[in-house]
Amino acid sequence: MKTSYSKIYLLFWLVLVLIFIGFYKTYFGLFPSFDGIKKIHHFHALMFLCWVAFLIVQPILIRKKQIAWHRMVGKASYVLVPLLLISVALVVQNEQLRMKNLMNLTFVFSDMSFFLLMYGLAIYNIHRTPFHIRYMVMTILPFINPAVGRISQEFPTVLISLAIIIGLLIFERFQSKVYRPLVVGLIALFVIYGGYMLLPLTFWDSFWQILFS
Repeated sequence: MKTSYSKIYLLFWLVLVLIFIGFYKTYFGLFPSFDGIKKIHHFHALMFLCWVAFLIVQPILIRKKQIAWHRMVGKASYVLVPLLLISVALVVQNEQLRMKNLMNLTFVFSDMSFFLLMYGLAIYNIHRTPFHIRYMVMTILPFINPAVGRISQEFPTVLISLAIIIGLLIFERFQSKVYRPLVVGLIALFVIYGGYMLLPLTFWDSFWQILFS
């Protein structure tokens, strides 16, 4: 891993702290009894925490020159990502059947679309290390939205992802100057989140009927 990204795991730790704070009242603070929490919520939390742990461990393995372990852990993502998506689908189904919320449905699809695009591009560029690193870093961004959204419902959470990408672009100016993945991420952020938000509620209502009625 390039030296400029050798400490990127600090960003992932920061997101982990945000997740803990955001979900403290509704999940982590209920330890050890977890009253009212279903098994699918535990499964969902475990998958998300596993992905953050995956992102934290991978740059550390590269920094310690544990290339074989890095590749082995990387291949585990081929199983982890489908399980993560299944956990999201189960929780969304449970929440939407309990109380219809089209806005939440919009954000879930936005988050998962961005996540899958960045992960897919990271895997596609697995042999182009500078691109692979930057795309994989951006898979953490959708995890910020639900966490911050629970801390403050008034704050436009996607602005944090926008600020991080712009910050990384500025960082690149003084380091490796590998801009393309970050520019792609920036465009994807506007297209995916902006595009989904511009769709009329009648579209999401019809989509909801197809999925959950």
